[in-house]
Amino acid sequence: MELLRTCLQDLRYAVRNLLRSRGFAAVAAITLTIGIGANTAIFSIIDTILLRPLPFRDPGQLVRLYETEAAPGHYPFAPPDLSTRLCGAPFGRIGAPWVRCFPTANTAPGNR
Repeated sequence: MELLRTCLQDLRYAVRNLLRSRGFAAVAAITLTIGIGANTAIFSIIDTILLRPLPFRDPGQLVRLYETEAAPGHYPFAPPDLSTRLCGAPFGRIGAPWVRCFPTANTAPGNR
């Protein structure tokens, strides 16, 4: 009971001091608001990018494809080039949103 009385007395003292110096109270509240908002935003980004599992059935079998050129470094496939190379390839699913496979004479179901 004594602990509760002491906490209430401390709380009343803090509120009285904050009401006396309203500028400090406003700066403290704004600082806390910005800090909590920034912390929430950073956690949301990290949670989305690093902590959540990938939205694929078997993430261990994902591959990243590159084509190399004479210049050093790796360059991702261009969308039209990737479409012609992967359509009809032995991949279970393609996770690139811009790849569209259209049946041609070589990739039609009867010609494989």
